[in-house]
Amino acid sequence: METIYQDIPRFYTALAEWGACVIYICLIKKRFNNKITVALSTLFLVAQIALLVPTGDLPTVWWIPCMVSAAFLMYLFIYTVGNVHSITAAYLCARAFLIAEFTASFQWQLDCYLNARVDVKHFVFAKIVMLVVIYTAIFVLVAFMEKPLMNPEYLNKITYKEFIAVIVAVAFTFSNLSFIWKNTPFSSGFRSDIFNIRTLFDLAGMTILYAYQSRVCELMAESEIVTMDSMLKSQYNQYRNYQESIDLINMKYHDLKHQIAGLRAETDIDKRTEWLDAMEDDIRGFESVTNTGNKVLD
Repeated sequence: METIYQDIPRFYTALAEWGACVIYICLIKKRFNNKITVALSTLFLVAQIALLVPTGDLPTVWWIPCMVSAAFLMYLFIYTVGNVHSITAAYLCARAFLIAEFTASFQWQLDCYLNARVDVKHFVFAKIVMLVVIYTAIFVLVAFMEKPLMNPEYLNKITYKEFIAVIVAVAFTFSNLSFIWKNTPFSSGFRSDIFNIRTLFDLAGMTILYAYQSRVCELMAESEIVTMDSMLKSQYNQYRNYQESIDLINMKYHDLKHQIAGLRAETDIDKRTEWLDAMEDDIRGFESVTNTGNKVLD
């Protein structure tokens, strides 16, 4: 049974990493038109395969640098094709990397499971169909779950506070710990157990990331509601001030009508002059002008 569980072919890993990037590129705004996007995507697929396939037989000490290089190539893919800033591209790359790890691990575990029970070595076509079906099903499901969270307002607000590289690094480390150190509480020397641990840790990491991103979106939505409520209260206060100003003007207008009528009926010049002086004193209170250079503030 242990001989059945072999390492994931690097071609499968490259295809999973490329497909995971394509998920997010389809959900975000593209930098180029469709023809250029397809051409660049094909170029990055070839580059991903060219990087991983020849390095499949390297010693374990070179495995981590190869994975880092593959992750960096995924970042370049998302940043080049997607119209997002560098922090957002790194954020999406981290998510895509963990999705790719789970997809490749899950598919290859099922492949090895069937090999252990059914002799399918000669059924190459069936293995290809299973690969396509599993990869497509996982990517479509992930895209369906991620689509509501990939709105431009959320992506543009991503900062280093929302960065998830630590979560991805921890999940990736524990999922592959058995390949490096077998004598730890979280690793195993049996390859069947190693495959189970890797798949389950990758799935747990994806679940944590989805819950984390959902919570961040909820907090941003709550913040927007608070901001909108503050704006509405401010507009209501402005309306009340405006209404009070209108009422004051109406009162002054009403008083002015009576004063004009009184002036017309007054025959004593001294009283009329005194009355006009009092009216001028009232008007001077509205003559103060402040010039700040900002019309709205004035």
